[in-house]
Amino acid sequence: MASAGPSTEPGLLVHFAGAVGDLILALPALNALADRHRHVIQVALPGDRHFILHDFPGLSPCHPDGLGLHELYAGRVPDRLAQYQEIWLPSREPRAAEGPVRWYTPPPAGCRGTPHATRRYLNALAPGAAVGPIQLGHPTPDGPIALHPGSGSKEKNWPGWSELAHRLGADRLLVISGPAERERGTPLPAAQRTLRDRPLAEVAAALRGCCVMAGNDSGIAHLAAALGLPTVVAFTTSDPVTWAPSGAMALTNPTVEAVHSAILGALPHPP
Repeated sequence: MASAGPSTEPGLLVHFAGAVGDLILALPALNALADRHRHVIQVALPGDRHFILHDFPGLSPCHPDGLGLHELYAGRVPDRLAQYQEIWLPSREPRAAEGPVRWYTPPPAGCRGTPHATRRYLNALAPGAAVGPIQLGHPTPDGPIALHPGSGSKEKNWPGWSELAHRLGADRLLVISGPAERERGTPLPAAQRTLRDRPLAEVAAALRGCCVMAGNDSGIAHLAAALGLPTVVAFTTSDPVTWAPSGAMALTNPTVEAVHSAILGALPHPP
């Protein structure tokens, strides 16, 4: 007999304050938490990331504004949140449960080595649960190659993107650029099409039309891998043992030739 799905009654609220890549790394843990409690989890996070949860029936996005989360961090549970059996909040340090409030410790930025960040989220939110598959879409075999030369940290940016783009040929490239690249003046490779400062959902739609993605350790790389694109990630200062997107090819301080070869090998129809 098939098991019943999660209850639609409000049961758990999770405040997720991490970046896009962290959210994707945490999806197996959030799913496992919903399965374990058999309730739909309301996940409070910025609105531009809500679409990431739409394919997961156990997860329901909501806006953190107006929930009174600041009161929870101050040790008070406002009446509007009394409906929840458990409320999970991030904390840099382990903290004891306080009434319905539970605390989880996200992987700290810059941590290195095992376990992988996804396992760290599982250990924090659903200890003992297995890592479940995450698939948000499928690539387009005849689409362009997506390049994302930026990231949330200048130190993570591999320096070879312009030379790589020249080798690949501008006519087959889609370059993705966000606010961080604009603010830092990050050089953008020549490309047939450049997507600048677009909403995350629009970036995801553009990635769905690509055949391969290559970039730095960034939220866009995690999004591409979750969308099913063959993904090549050039790591510089961060540790792929901890932060590599699921299923991606992670290269540490690679040569341009190494990234070029990895992209060509990942193409649906290699040359």
